[in-house]
Amino acid sequence: MKTEDYSDFSIEELIDDSYFRCWVKEPNLENENFWKSYLLEHPHQEEKILLARNLLLSIQDHFGNEQNMIEPAQAKRSFQNIVKDLPPNHKLARSKRKLIGWSVVASSVLILVICLIFWENITPEQLVYTTGHGQRMELILPDSSTVQLNANSKLTYDNDSWITDEAREVLIEGEAFFSVRKKQAVTKFIVHAGDLKISVIGTEFNVRARDEKAQVVLAEGKVELTVADQHIDMKPGDMISYSNKQRIVESKKVQALDYAAWKDGITVFNNSLLEVTKELEALFGVRFIFKDKSIMNRHIQLSAPTDDINQVLEILSLVYKDEIAIDKVDHEIFINIPK
Repeated sequence: MKTEDYSDFSIEELIDDSYFRCWVKEPNLENENFWKSYLLEHPHQEEKILLARNLLLSIQDHFGNEQNMIEPAQAKRSFQNIVKDLPPNHKLARSKRKLIGWSVVASSVLILVICLIFWENITPEQLVYTTGHGQRMELILPDSSTVQLNANSKLTYDNDSWITDEAREVLIEGEAFFSVRKKQAVTKFIVHAGDLKISVIGTEFNVRARDEKAQVVLAEGKVELTVADQHIDMKPGDMISYSNKQRIVESKKVQALDYAAWKDGITVFNNSLLEVTKELEALFGVRFIFKDKSIMNRHIQLSAPTDDINQVLEILSLVYKDEIAIDKVDHEIFINIPK
């Protein structure tokens, strides 16, 4: 194989190329070295290469499976509905005409657009994915690891480390659930969340980093956590919390599924009313005002839909109707003791 064979190509042609698909789906030393050398010699093609690679990783479970394919017309409508709200200068909006024309990509666009709608290029190497209030997103990373972002969250990573044999590193602000794919080479997957550094080989865990607090709950596998000069080996069911302000590390056993239920559309609350309202403020962009501060420390334990603040408030009012009165006015929610 010679680099001249790829002197000029479209993304559609690259996706259909067997050698390129082999590198993406079954990487080995030979094809890794080839594409590494190619990118060094043809840096202007990097954007096409990385986009085609991410597309293939996103659709590889559906590629060639007609039962899972979506009608092109339906895919086109889905794509147009999503991109219509993007700002005019957004990279995806500028290239949507080309994307819509891809027959292969259109067949799996429901997966693809989830990965691309919030994609911003900060530099040619760095990617940022963000969610707004009340939104969630599922991402497929270049190594086929998956990340589910909760509302009001941001994930950032550098593309270079995914092409080379360096550690795969991501930065999370907000909340995310990671399902990390173990690579054949012993290459760690590292998550930075506030002052926490989470190192894994292959595992599942939930991370939350909001304001000055960070928290990790391990669902499966093993995690090495570094925080405040401590190295902690976590086991399934462990929860480690750290307050940057107080510089306190706390550890306890929890039901890991409760802390990841949000990714299935359910949030489990098991905390003081004050902490519950803080979480709802972060998720939905509302503001809680306590008319009577004596109920701020009331322990709340309930489950509610993640995507609708009105349903959360309705369930909260119903379960604690004798203790909590709730009055919502636009984006302000007043908490009081029932009269």
